Amino acid sequence: MDRPGCATTALGAQAPPLICTEGVPSGGVHTLLRAARGAVIRWRNDFDWTGVRLTAAALQRYPAAVPWRMAAADYLLAAGAGTALLGTPARTPWDESLGEAMRRTGRAAMEERLLDRLIADLRAAGAR
Repeated sequence: MDRPGCATTALGAQAPPLICTEGVPSGGVHTLLRAARGAVIRWRNDFDWTGVRLTAAALQRYPAAVPWRMAAADYLLAAGAGTALLGTPARTPWDESLGEAMRRTGRAAMEERLLDRLIADLRAAGAR
């Protein structure tokens, strides 16, 4: 389903291939990603403890996966008005300073807060 503000709405036919897991990846998502041999998988989640756990699991499961705008600098751009960060803290082995910033700030940040940057990245990828 295409929602206003979605990448496919913003980019149309120029959008690079996208897979949206809608949170926890399903078996179908994992099957599709395993079939994407040779592709770089750019992984993106919300900046909350569940999101960083899902990112860490994906990076471990898929050697071709790289974090996409999942660094401390990205988090700090988005965290200002986020909701309270709840739950058990998780490690962020791809960027230890991200976990530290999240603990220090105490705010969750949903990926919609970075939507303009994410769409700009996709626009640049689609132009290649």
